[in-house]
Amino acid sequence: ATSLRNRVEDAVGRWGERLDFLSRSALLREPRRILADLEQEIDWKGESLAAAAGGALAERRDQLTELRHRIALRHPRRELDAAAQDFRLLGNRLSSTAASSLQRLSERCSTAAAALKNLGPDAVLARGYSVTLNAKGEPISDPSQVSSGDSIRTQLASGEISSTVD
Repeated sequence: ATSLRNRVEDAVGRWGERLDFLSRSALLREPRRILADLEQEIDWKGESLAAAAGGALAERRDQLTELRHRIALRHPRRELDAAAQDFRLLGNRLSSTAASSLQRLSERCSTAAAALKNLGPDAVLARGYSVTLNAKGEPISDPSQVSSGDSIRTQLASGEISSTVD
């Protein structure tokens, strides 16, 4: 019986200490103020959470808009149109370059033809020179290539003279 009594007294003492603690705590003395403080803290945290979520949502929305824009820029139709435009530009440049190159080559050919005409045998003959050939039609460039009695031909700009070497 003493041990039961001791145990009951201990339990009652502990409950008494708890009641004393609770009676001294602000929770029992000012419950409305504590609840108001907690409500205010919940409101602040709610606003903070809403702001953070709104900011994250806006950032994701901006990223999504940017990705849509980039996808639109890379659309196959747009890529094909850009490639076709590039080919048209390159074709125009090729045509222009080819025409310009042909014009330059034509001018060079005309210049070369004029030079050949001025330096050719007919032009030389027209300036008063002549070419003398032996009976075989080979040019004679030295008197030692002919002997007395050999037939020779002298070609001039407007004809030919046949002669016999003395």
